[in-house]
Amino acid sequence: MRIAMVMSYLPVRADRGGVSYQVHALANLLVERGHTVVVYSVDERPDDARYEVRTLPLPRRVRAESGLCHLVFPLLVARQRFDGFDVLHLHGDDFLLWWRRRPCLRTFYGSALGEALSATSWRRALVQALFYPFEFVSGALARRSVAISHATCRHLPFVREVVPCGVDLSRFSPGGSRSVVPSVDGVGRGDIGARRRAVGRAGGPVGAGSGGEGDQDGECTGAAVHGSGMYHNRSRTGDRAPPPPREVAMSGISRKDFLGIGAAAAAGLSTGCAPGGAADAIAAPDLVVVNGRVLTQDDTVPSATAFAVKNGRFVAVGSDVDVRNLASADRTQVMDAGGMTVVPGFIDAHSHPSGAGLNALKNVNTNLGSIARIQAALRERAQATPPGEWVVGYMYDDTKQEEGRPLDKRDLDAVSTEHPIVVGHRGGHTGVYNSKAFELAGVTADTPDPFGGHFFRDSGELTGKVAERARAVFDVPSGSTREERAQGVAKICREMNAAGLTSVHQTGTSQDDYTAYQDAYAAGELTFRMYAMARGGAWPALMDAGVRTGFGDAMLKVGSVKFAADGSASERTMAMSTPYEGRPDDFGILTMTQEEIHDVVERAHRAGWQVAIHANGDVTIDMVLNAYERVQQMWPRPDCRHRIEHCSLVNPSLLQRIKAAGVIPAPFYTYAHYHGEKWVDYGEEKMEWMFAHRSFLDLGIMVAPASDHAPGPYEPLMALQSMVTRKDYSGRVWGPSQRITLDQALKVCTMNGAYASFEESEKGSITAGKLGDFVVLAQDPHDVDPDQIKSIQVVRTVVGGRVVHEA
Repeated sequence: MRIAMVMSYLPVRADRGGVSYQVHALANLLVERGHTVVVYSVDERPDDARYEVRTLPLPRRVRAESGLCHLVFPLLVARQRFDGFDVLHLHGDDFLLWWRRRPCLRTFYGSALGEALSATSWRRALVQALFYPFEFVSGALARRSVAISHATCRHLPFVREVVPCGVDLSRFSPGGSRSVVPSVDGVGRGDIGARRRAVGRAGGPVGAGSGGEGDQDGECTGAAVHGSGMYHNRSRTGDRAPPPPREVAMSGISRKDFLGIGAAAAAGLSTGCAPGGAADAIAAPDLVVVNGRVLTQDDTVPSATAFAVKNGRFVAVGSDVDVRNLASADRTQVMDAGGMTVVPGFIDAHSHPSGAGLNALKNVNTNLGSIARIQAALRERAQATPPGEWVVGYMYDDTKQEEGRPLDKRDLDAVSTEHPIVVGHRGGHTGVYNSKAFELAGVTADTPDPFGGHFFRDSGELTGKVAERARAVFDVPSGSTREERAQGVAKICREMNAAGLTSVHQTGTSQDDYTAYQDAYAAGELTFRMYAMARGGAWPALMDAGVRTGFGDAMLKVGSVKFAADGSASERTMAMSTPYEGRPDDFGILTMTQEEIHDVVERAHRAGWQVAIHANGDVTIDMVLNAYERVQQMWPRPDCRHRIEHCSLVNPSLLQRIKAAGVIPAPFYTYAHYHGEKWVDYGEEKMEWMFAHRSFLDLGIMVAPASDHAPGPYEPLMALQSMVTRKDYSGRVWGPSQRITLDQALKVCTMNGAYASFEESEKGSITAGKLGDFVVLAQDPHDVDPDQIKSIQVVRTVVGGRVVHEA
C-alpha cells in the first residue's frame, strides 16, 4: 500500500520530538510492515528514516518562524497531487480542510498562546499573534475535514486514540471534485455529515463547533471535526500501555477495508481480519445505547445521548442519530435507555468481597438490629451443630442494637456453653467471644495483651470483646471448600453488580481467594473486574515467582500488596495523636512498628510492587508516609502510586506530604452516613478532618472510592449521598467542611477509582476505546433531593457490553 504522510516538521534535530517524532516513528513502522511511505515536509530526511521524504521548497527564514511556516506550508501542499497513493495521512493537529473547495492545512489553535508567550523576540511574538488567529479562522470557515487512520498505529506506545474518517483519494485533486466518505456497513450514504461526526467521535472528542448537518451533496456547514487528531496524547500509566491488537495483514486490503479496520482500531480492538470485506463485520457495533442522559465523566465530551460498544469496548459516543447510523440491523443490539441516566461503571477501590460472599454462604448473619434476634439466630445454628464445634456470626454492629448496648460474653453464654461462639464485628477488627472460646484458647482475665491487640475487661473481668492481634489466639476454622469459595465469589458478584459496581479492588487476597476468583472467572461467574491486592501471606510466593502489580487481564489482575498498621475507625481502635472522647487514656492501637513498615515497604517497592497500607489514624498515616518517602528517596520509581488505605484522620501537614509523594488515599465513602452514631467518640473537631474528600480534591490528590465492605456498605449511590451531604441516618451532619459536589463525587467513584489501579486509560469514563462498562439509573442524581440519592434504582449494570444485572 502506498501512503502519503503530510507533516510540516520532522525530527531532524535532537531537540525536536513530540508530535513530529510520532509521525517519524509511525512512518518507519509502516515501512517495516511492507508499505511504501512518502512524507511531505519542509525538513530534510532524518538519518534514521526508512521512508522517502519529499521536501517542499520553503526558505530557511520562513521555516524558522513557526507561524509563517504554518501559513505558507498549506499553500505548498495544495499544489501537490496525491493521485498515486492509497492513503493520505494528515497527522495530529493538522487537518485537510476544504475551504471554498481548496485544501488548506491548519495547526490547532490551542498552542498559539503558549508559543506567543514563550517567544524569544518581539518579532516572533508578533508573528505568532498574527498568524495563528488567521489559521483558526480559516479552520472555522472550513466546509469539510478528513483524516485517515489505520490499525497499525495502535501498536505504538504513545498512541491513545484514533480518528477514523475517510476520503476517496482517487477523486482527490487540489480544487477538483469533493471528497467522498466511504460507506460503513449499516450506515447509509445520505447523511454524510452525521456519518462523519459519529465515526469521528469514535476516535476521540469533538472540538467546539463541530458537527453541522449533512446534505445530499456531501457538504457540511459549521466548523470542522477537530477530535483528537490521529493521536491523542493522554498521559499513560507509566509503562502499563494496553496490549496491542493482533497483527493485521494489510497487503491486498481494499481502501474501504483499510478504513474499516481503522474504525475498529479507534477503540483499540483486536481486528484479526482477512482481506476482502472483513472490515464490514468490524464496523458494526455489537450494542448501541440511545435515548439516554449520558454522564460520560470524560471532560472532553462530558455528556451525550448515545454510544456504541464493540468487542467489549466503547467505540463511539455522541448523539442518537450519529450512533444509530453505525448500527447494523442484523448484528447490533439497540438498547433504548428511555431517557434514563447512564454513567460509567462504578468502582469500589477498597473492599473484601470474597470473604463477604463466603460468610453469606457459611455463617450466621447477625446484622439483625437487636441482641435478642442475634441470640435466636445463633441458637438455631448451635442446635444444628455438634457440641465442641464453632458457631460463627458475622456483620455484627455494636452501635445499632435496639437494647442500646453492645453484645457481650454473657449474651453468648446464654446461647450455648457447649459450643465456642464468636460474633465478628462488621468492621473486621474486633469480635465477641463466649466463655467456651476463651477456655479453648487458654485466655483468662490475667492474660496480658499482646502487641497490637487487646482483651477488653470490665472491673477486671473479660467482657468477651477482643481486638486486633489478640484474636489470633482463637483457632476459628474457615470450614470452607474450594467449590464453596467460588460460589461465594459468584454470590457477591451478583449483589455488587445490582448496586452498579463493575470493578472492585479486594484489599487482602489470600491464596485461596486467588483460586476462588480464578475458578469463578473460568465458570463465567466473575462479573465484576477484580484488582486483587495480595495479603502479606500470599505476597512472598507471588514475588518469588516474579509476579508483580499489574499481572493479569482486564477481568482479573494482581494488584498491590496490602498490610494493616493500626485499628479501625468504626470500631474506635485506630491510632491517633489525641485520645477518644470520654476516654482520656485511649489513643487507639498500632498493629505494626515503624521498623516493620519500613521493612515491608522497602521489599515491595524495590520489587516493583504498588504498596497499600491500612492506616486510619494520624499517627499511623505519618508512619506510612515516612516509609514511602524513604524508599522514593533511596530507590526512586516513577509513578508508583503507593496507597494509604482509609487514611481517615488527616491534618494540613499530612495532606501536603501525601500530595508531594503522589500517594493515593482511599477514605471510606459511605461511613459519614452509615456509621454516624459512632462519630461521637471522635467529636466534631476531629470529624472536620476525617474522610477528608474535600481537602484531598482541593489539593489535586486523586482520592480513591472505598467502601471497605463488609465494614461499610458498598452501594455507590449511598456513597454519593454520603460525600455530598455528610449526613448520618438521623440527619446529623458530621464534618460539613468536607462536603463535595455531586459531580466531584461521581468522578471519585469512576475515574479516580480507575487511577488507583493504573487503569484510567482503560476505564472510568464512557470514552471511545475504553472498556464498555456502564450503569443505567432510573433518575439523574442531579435531579433528586441529595438526601434521597441512595434510593435511586439501578436499572441495569453492564460489564464489557454484557448485561450482568437487570432490575
